[in-house]
Order: sequence, then C-alpha cells, then structure tokens
Amino acid sequence: MTYQDITGTEPTELRNVGNGVIAYTRPTVIEGVEGIAIHGADGTLIGVAPSVEHAIAAILTEGMEYASLH
Repeated sequence: MTYQDITGTEPTELRNVGNGVIAYTRPTVIEGVEGIAIHGADGTLIGVAPSVEHAIAAILTEGMEYASLH
C-alpha cells in the first residue's frame, strides 16, 4: 500500500482521499434481507454481499484495500 501526502489539502478535497482504493463494510438490511454493505472511502455504497467474507473477497478482487473500522 502506498501513502498519500495530504499536507496542504483543502478540507473539501479530503473527502476524495482513498476513493477507488479503500473500501469498508457494515451490516445492512435491504427489502427485509440482511446483508453486508460495501462502501467506498467517501461512504458511497458500492455493493451488497451476503456475508462479510464475500464482501471482503469482492473488495480484494477489485484491487481495493479493505479497511476494518471496528
């Protein structure tokens, strides 16, 4: 993983740091069905998987880094 120097970055630009590179998961319920939501670094919903394992596999398959928030 490479690190990005954000020194001098405007606050409005910070929301884009990690987009397309980092993803995280959280539990969700869609139409009464429990699943795991996959979100980009900026919080945008990328997709939904049936389990954490499937979600992480999808993230890694797409060449992204998985960030555990817990």
